[in-house]
Amino acid sequence: MGSKNRANSPTLSDSSLDSLKIEPAPTPSPRPTPLAKHAKLNGISPTKTPARASPRPVTPRTNNAPQLRRSPNKPLYPPNAPAWIRTCLETLKAEHPHDDFFALPRPVPPNAPTGAPLEWRLKCVDCPGKLYTPGPEESLQNFEVHLKNRMHRGNVNKRIQNQSSSQRRS
Repeated sequence: MGSKNRANSPTLSDSSLDSLKIEPAPTPSPRPTPLAKHAKLNGISPTKTPARASPRPVTPRTNNAPQLRRSPNKPLYPPNAPAWIRTCLETLKAEHPHDDFFALPRPVPPNAPTGAPLEWRLKCVDCPGKLYTPGPEESLQNFEVHLKNRMHRGNVNKRIQNQSSSQRRS
């Protein structure tokens, strides 16, 4: 009752397809539109040129932070890490043995006062491009939330599967 007879349904024949015209999409004009002539970039009209500041001298930075890719033989933290970070990282690594993360000091700005305490960040190797601030207080609870995150777990599982499949091939 609910099915239709396919023989009665209209179809396009090859001859009717030949009669269809397909026109190419119009190409954009290379000349600016009137709106673009009057647009302002950051509040500056295109006819005005901003005053150029004198170039700042480039000073090479020395960064003693570890590389962002950690080999399995490297420690979770540098030797100058505070004791509470060491303890928390070792506890987290015991709870999450397959996760790859480490602590690194935040680069010190050149105008920072001498002797200012280092700020620490946590780097998750499985989730590139993300740095995490320890806390609250002297804990890594913020980072522990990340370690339980669904996307992070998926990244770890994918890495483990890739490692196990490459070991089987060897």
